[in-house]
Amino acid sequence: MQVKVVMIGGSGFIGKHTAKFMSGNDLCVYDLVPPEFESEYVQGNVLDEKRLEKCVDGSDAVIFLASLISVPRSFDTVAEYMNVNACGAASLVEAIKNASKRPKRVILSSSAAVYGEGAYVCDVHGKVYPLPRSQDQLNKGSWEPRCPYCGREVKPLPQAENDELKPLSPYALTKQVQEWLITAMAPRLGYSAVVLRYFNVYGPGQRPDSPYSGVITRFISQAMQGRRLQVFEDGLQTRDYIYADDVGAANARALELEESATINVGTGIRTTVLQLAKLIAGRHGVDVAVGGYRQGDIRHSVASVEVMRTRLGWQPRTALEDGIAATESWMNESAHLKSESTP
Repeated sequence: MQVKVVMIGGSGFIGKHTAKFMSGNDLCVYDLVPPEFESEYVQGNVLDEKRLEKCVDGSDAVIFLASLISVPRSFDTVAEYMNVNACGAASLVEAIKNASKRPKRVILSSSAAVYGEGAYVCDVHGKVYPLPRSQDQLNKGSWEPRCPYCGREVKPLPQAENDELKPLSPYALTKQVQEWLITAMAPRLGYSAVVLRYFNVYGPGQRPDSPYSGVITRFISQAMQGRRLQVFEDGLQTRDYIYADDVGAANARALELEESATINVGTGIRTTVLQLAKLIAGRHGVDVAVGGYRQGDIRHSVASVEVMRTRLGWQPRTALEDGIAATESWMNESAHLKSESTP
């Protein structure tokens, strides 16, 4: 059955990959810039409640993608992040409240950043939530988080939807605020709220020169230039890398849910940053250097995917090697087109 879907902030990286899975639906993109794909388009700012109201009025579902997403940049522009991300979600709530025909479903793109360092297990105290690693600990090269009660090293657990949320950046806090606003207002306004917590998304269209780009895009760009890849700490920190098309497919699948839910969108596969760097470096014959650290980085992050499998009835299909190859192909093509257009 065809449904009218409004994708707010839909012209960006995630929106582009989500649109691939919207065939059969009546899609409208609300954004400051027009999308690169075929869709109805409404130009507007996420903070413009009246214009947003006209756009969502009469829609069946809303996919909310409008956010600033750089963790490091959020520390430098805290007010901007709170204004765009938190107030943007509030604008959507107001728009839905004032619409004559309200959407029945709101899908929010959230982030694994809301978990912070996440949950670990201590041999003595069981499940614990370690404090952020101290400057002194990092200076000593003691990389693994420790039990907040006894100081022992602890082992990471997959981050589960019912874990405590402990955001460690202004960006992460704004995503938690978005989640609260969208879910708390759902029963009042008569829509179901589906919160999708994305893990490390990568893929074609993610520009390496953007402050929002991920490590995979940056590593590929550096390797293509013949540069050595720099891996911080000992390289054994882990992440969960998910291909952008899989995220787009999850967004589309969430349209089918009738009840509210919070769902991780990841692969459930731990990959060390060193493994990732060696995989990309090996494709280009460049070296990998290990050392140093960045203040504020978390040590481990991987999704618990049981809820995704049971509630969405879905799981990602793209292997990391295949996703990297597709991303690299796009970057090569983009560089080729750019060189051809240069006078």
